[in-house]
Amino acid sequence: MPVPFGPAYAATPNGFSVRMKDCVYTDGAALLGIEESFEQFIAALESGAVVLNIHTDAHQDGEISGLVIPAS
Repeated sequence: MPVPFGPAYAATPNGFSVRMKDCVYTDGAALLGIEESFEQFIAALESGAVVLNIHTDAHQDGEISGLVIPAS
């Protein structure tokens, strides 16, 4: 799901944080051609199978990647 980096972005000592609300899952999934339901996404998130991959103009194949974990 594409994540907007405007006011939701905040640098942290160990990387960055993005907080989102009122973002419709199906809109983001449609942009990426994802067919999994929101429930399937949550199940993947809880099992540790969701990876964030950040692409930039300098590194179009992906510059930074890492596992996404639910906030405690």
